[in-house]
Amino acid sequence: KIDTSNTSIQGSGDCTILKVAGGNSFVALTVSGRGLGASARVVRDTMPNSFTVEKGELTRLGIAPGSYAVVSDKATASNGPGSPMTSDQQIVKVISVTGDTATIEDNFAHDFTLASPHPQIQGCCPYVQKILAPVSNVSVTKLRIDGKLNTGSESEALAMNFAVDSEIAFVNITNFAQPTGRVTGVRVDTGYHNRFRNITCTACGNGGGVSFWVFRQSQATIENLTIRNSAAQSEVFGLTVSQLNNSTVSNVTVDAGEAKGRPFKLARANHNVFDHVTAKNGTGGMNGISITDISTYKTFNHCAALNNVQTGIMMFGN
Repeated sequence: KIDTSNTSIQGSGDCTILKVAGGNSFVALTVSGRGLGASARVVRDTMPNSFTVEKGELTRLGIAPGSYAVVSDKATASNGPGSPMTSDQQIVKVISVTGDTATIEDNFAHDFTLASPHPQIQGCCPYVQKILAPVSNVSVTKLRIDGKLNTGSESEALAMNFAVDSEIAFVNITNFAQPTGRVTGVRVDTGYHNRFRNITCTACGNGGGVSFWVFRQSQATIENLTIRNSAAQSEVFGLTVSQLNNSTVSNVTVDAGEAKGRPFKLARANHNVFDHVTAKNGTGGMNGISITDISTYKTFNHCAALNNVQTGIMMFGN
């Protein structure tokens, strides 16, 4: 586990291999800061680049210039009764504080309002939490992670959580597709201005896991990503981006290889640009590119959905 800022893990490409062996469930390599603190209620609708809390709450939470925080609304079953609960969330960097109002570096990609405009599918009552101690300037590059000898049922190859200004690059992940449990290739959760580039994931994910899962990221760059799965994997999502805001995704190919699961899924992802993204060979009636759960303000350039069962490009879930 890497939990120290300004750290670089650099291999020499395929000559440097982390071989995961044994029967335990674990993450082969984790980069992680310290998580979320207490919450405070946002007391008025967010402005384009600021939010306001009750008197003294910024001080109580420890939010000051340079802090990173998560602004969220209340989770709802956005696809109707019984569907998974989900909320709008955005990672922000605070650049100044005036009284009980914090100004952020970027604009909000979603309007966080006290009263939901669509209460059946979209939450109200926004709140903010500080990221207590994110790691920064961590680099994981030129590395191969192979899970062929591992039988753990809940394993992951690489996780990066609570990280800012960090990167994963020139990484090759193979054979994280154990037939039992939920297995994931790469999972990144809660970050700001991170870069994920030149990554290949072959036979990554199973049992409802995800080959590459991007969750709660702002100002991220994802480029030169290749995912190759096969029908031997029972169910795997290819590239899933959830709560991704103000980011760019380019030169991505997801080949589901006739594995069941959504090759490319967006959920509550706003104000992003997708350039040269291909999702192909998905089966199980899961479509090719799925744009779901109030994902708004997207630009798609030169994207393709090829040879997928059901619909090539599907927009649903409000």
